[in-house]
Amino acid sequence: MAKRIAFLAHTLDGGGAERVVSNLSCNLSDEYEMYVMLLDPDRVVYPYKGSMINVNPWSDGSMPIGRYNPMPYNMLEFIQILYRVRREVMRNNIDLVISFLEVPNFLNMIGLGGHKRIVSVRNYMTGKKKDVLGNFGIRMTHMFTERSVAVSKVVKLDLVDNFGGDEGRMEVIYNPVDIEEIRSLAQQPIEDEHRHIFEGPVIVNMARLAPSKGQKHLVRMLPAVKESVPDARLLLIGEGPSGEELRRLARELGVEDDVFFIGFQRNPFRYIAMSSVFVLSSYFEGFPNALVEAMACGVPAVSTDCRSGPREILSPDSDPRSITEEVERCPHGILVPAWDVDGTKDGADARESMMAEVLVGTLSDGSASRCYGAAAARRAEDFSLEEIVPRWERLIEGLLQVR
Repeated sequence: MAKRIAFLAHTLDGGGAERVVSNLSCNLSDEYEMYVMLLDPDRVVYPYKGSMINVNPWSDGSMPIGRYNPMPYNMLEFIQILYRVRREVMRNNIDLVISFLEVPNFLNMIGLGGHKRIVSVRNYMTGKKKDVLGNFGIRMTHMFTERSVAVSKVVKLDLVDNFGGDEGRMEVIYNPVDIEEIRSLAQQPIEDEHRHIFEGPVIVNMARLAPSKGQKHLVRMLPAVKESVPDARLLLIGEGPSGEELRRLARELGVEDDVFFIGFQRNPFRYIAMSSVFVLSSYFEGFPNALVEAMACGVPAVSTDCRSGPREILSPDSDPRSITEEVERCPHGILVPAWDVDGTKDGADARESMMAEVLVGTLSDGSASRCYGAAAARRAEDFSLEEIVPRWERLIEGLLQVR
């Protein structure tokens, strides 16, 4: 009889965790019978394989509990969701539940029943501000599940050092990326309305428009880049709460005609492939899918040395705990000093200047740019489905064999 595996997540719409659920459900062995359990089943963009289960108890589809707080304040609502999850797990005789992000992880941890549990930790948790209850929820999650999967070495170290994680029950598995699909999509033509963006060299960022993603620094340093590369422009792919603030900042700095906002794109890779350099400007990450996806397009990569992920991607042989205070040219891209988590540290202007100099050099030196693009493309293949999915299958099979 086939073993039954369920993925528990908020949505399948526009996020790194959601993309991993999609990749795993579509590419795990056909020996498993798979289910996708969503708290918000109306938001499905990515493909999936298996049966969809709605665990949202509200008939109107609303979801009063957010994605990231594992200890919601309205416990009645939380209990309603927990009851629904537990009922569906038992009704469908699920053998293993794999959850993604804090609220699904917490639901998975306290869900009663005989199923095995894996929680997938997507973020560098110390970098995210939490209240006391939130931190308690994170600790509890890793104390009472069979396995915790961290998306980077630094995420694992953080959980062990700061949240009481049991190193013996934790594994590091990087996010799988469908390299072949990305390269195929990257060859598709862009719409006529966006072709004018690429009349000059383009710096591209793909992320949610939110303070933690640091796009304000990219806008602020664009005037300095344009002093050396007058026709440079900045392309922001994504949506989010910082959109209007970023537009206002661009107007104030007089670069509103050189900063382009094209929102969420089902195929962002055709835009990335036409760009001159990809920049990750985040304050913190877990494992930045967007960075690897851009590298798969053969585009040079520049990133803040934030916690966590960029260093492990661009400089895999270096100490993952290292933090650079100067420009670091790595085998597969370039790291620049990270912004501080609160965004208030003195010296932000100096760090923006360093990144601006790196971008000017990348835009101006075609030979170096091509070398970095080729190195990025080679490194991206280490995160392919063929490399990563078998690691998940070994973990799953090992747990299912334990009684």
